[in-house]
Amino acid sequence: MENTELNNETLNTVETPVAETPEVTPVESAPVENPTPVVNPTPVVETPVENPTPVVTPTVVETPGPAPTEKKKSKKGLVVVIILLLVACGVGAFFFLNKGKESGSKEIKDPQELAKLYVNNLIEKKYDDNFQYVYIVDDTFIVKNDYLTFAQTEQKYEGITSKKIDSIEEKLKTEKEATYTVNLVTESEQKTTLEVKLKNENDKWKVVEDKFYITDWEFVTYKDAKVTIDGVEVPEKYIKEDTSLKSYQCRYVIPAITSTQKKIVFKTKIGESSQDITPLGSNSGEKYGIELTDTALADRAREYIKTAWMGMYQDYLNKVDVSEIKDKYFDSSVDINNVSKYYNEGLKSLIGSNNSKFQIIEVIPRPEVNNWVYGDDIIGLNFGYKLSWSYDYSWYHDDYVQTRWSSIILKIDGDSFKIYTVSDEKLFSWSNQFTHEY
Repeated sequence: MENTELNNETLNTVETPVAETPEVTPVESAPVENPTPVVNPTPVVETPVENPTPVVTPTVVETPGPAPTEKKKSKKGLVVVIILLLVACGVGAFFFLNKGKESGSKEIKDPQELAKLYVNNLIEKKYDDNFQYVYIVDDTFIVKNDYLTFAQTEQKYEGITSKKIDSIEEKLKTEKEATYTVNLVTESEQKTTLEVKLKNENDKWKVVEDKFYITDWEFVTYKDAKVTIDGVEVPEKYIKEDTSLKSYQCRYVIPAITSTQKKIVFKTKIGESSQDITPLGSNSGEKYGIELTDTALADRAREYIKTAWMGMYQDYLNKVDVSEIKDKYFDSSVDINNVSKYYNEGLKSLIGSNNSKFQIIEVIPRPEVNNWVYGDDIIGLNFGYKLSWSYDYSWYHDDYVQTRWSSIILKIDGDSFKIYTVSDEKLFSWSNQFTHEY
């Protein structure tokens, strides 16, 4: 197109002098009288002052030179101006829109106005819009879908979509809280009321929904466990100190959570368990364990129980000091007085009355009873064991084999274990009577 336009302009420039040729005729008669101008045609064309027409012709020829440059410059300047205007408009629109959004988050300074908007949104099913106006003490485990379910199922909002607001009455208003009675009316002129409570926090009014979620929901699990609720990790800041718990346990307090079914996962390095739980006031504070799923680890632990029991028995016969027994078989956290109770008192009662030749024949898993993880390196083991021994008296001898169910808590110690808690205190005592047959 540019070449075509340039060609058209060239043609127009040529046509102009052709059209003016008849006017130049008087000039041609003058040069015949003077032959010198014929030798040098240039001065003949430029010199004549008698006829202004030829002077105009060179002006027309010279004009096209500078003219395009001026047009290009003016066009270029115009484009720059337009771009700057567009940018300015865009920036202005951005700030205008964002200002609107920012003011939207702070837009409702009047609690009565918010109460009216909140109820209108319920009537018009604008639940998404309402969620931002609900007071939530901690939203770590509160999501919008929870509110959508609540708004559509809450009994006090039943049938609200067929009503409209008639009037609003102020019931209470202070700097921090407000309550309004919203008068509703149906198409058939039936009237009902709805009470809306609001709270002012950080200069923002929010609607208080008492039944939307519960507060300070608690549960107990193990210190080393990583806990998630519906995939969201429970932060350590929710752990509440509780001296009534075991040293390997901890109590979590969740500031706010809805009473809808949650998938809670408890996980350590050596075990994992999950439960579907609906948080309620009635189940707050319950204890949740972690099942030991590592069967090889459980097999090694049962073998250690056999080794430790027999080792302590031989050490007792050899009169090894209790402090050495503690270092050899028990975790450092176990009180030495407890070690003495199991070692000195328990084995003494077991071996007394002419009993001897004690031998643990086997330690087996307990059917249908889980083993548990109490941390990254602590396990609770349920097991059965078979013990044989001999009874010798001057006039009587007999051999016995008895079985019993028991339990113990062990701490992983490298490739071996240490006794962490003797949960069955009769394990090393004659008083167990071996009454649990298997």
